[in-house]
Amino acid sequence: MSGFEHMVERQIALAQAEGKMDHIAGQGKPLPKRPEDAFVSAGERASMRIVAEAGGLPDEITLKKQAVQIRAAYRAATDPEQKREIVAELSKVELRLALAQDGRRKLMR
Repeated sequence: MSGFEHMVERQIALAQAEGKMDHIAGQGKPLPKRPEDAFVSAGERASMRIVAEAGGLPDEITLKKQAVQIRAAYRAATDPEQKREIVAELSKVELRLALAQDGRRKLMR
């Protein structure tokens, strides 16, 4: 066991002795299986879980949903001018999505 692992184990044991580990959500239950997390870094996974537990959605998810709705509106549109406006709106949403993804990646480095 490395020095760091030994220090972590000692801190966990101390917290347990002081009762700080009692009444933790999910205590005594196995960790949930999340196969989709296999392709996400630990930092991204933690940040997304924190946001989800707080009841929020990351901007990326919201923007992806908007893009899906806009694409559906484009397929339903028949007027060429309306299609141009929809494409412009989709471009803005996709740009915001790219910026949000880039910002998250930079934050997690």
